[in-house]
Amino acid sequence: MGVSGAAASTGGPLGALPRTGAEARFDARMGQRWAPPVALIATAWDDVQERVAAITASVPGGADLDGLDVPARYTLGVFFAARWTVGLAGHRPLTGIDSTVTDDALRAELAVAEYLVVTQAPTWDLAAGVRAWIGWLVGAVDDLTYPQPRG
Repeated sequence: MGVSGAAASTGGPLGALPRTGAEARFDARMGQRWAPPVALIATAWDDVQERVAAITASVPGGADLDGLDVPARYTLGVFFAARWTVGLAGHRPLTGIDSTVTDDALRAELAVAEYLVVTQAPTWDLAAGVRAWIGWLVGAVDDLTYPQPRG
């Protein structure tokens, strides 16, 4: 299941996008022709929040990242990247560098994500989720998709 339709955000279980008037606050995204419409970003944000809420509900008492399966860790990567790009986190999802969302910051974080995935680093699946969100946000891929659990 992926995100490809556009609907207005009602706010997911973890909170609505920050709003300034009727527009979400995407500092570097406003006016960019390659960025998805704000309504589509809001729909994707709601979707990932619901997925993360389901992951956290299935792990009473919390869990270490190592205790989660690949689809869950991937989804958390999408969530961490989304939080940064919608203005809810002031640091990049993989490097932890304090940064606003700029073209250069997106490219740099995408390069780190790609490196972690290609080298199969211990956090490759989390990085794959970050890569998926940023790739979708900048128009490198048409749809934001999630892996399905095995079994």
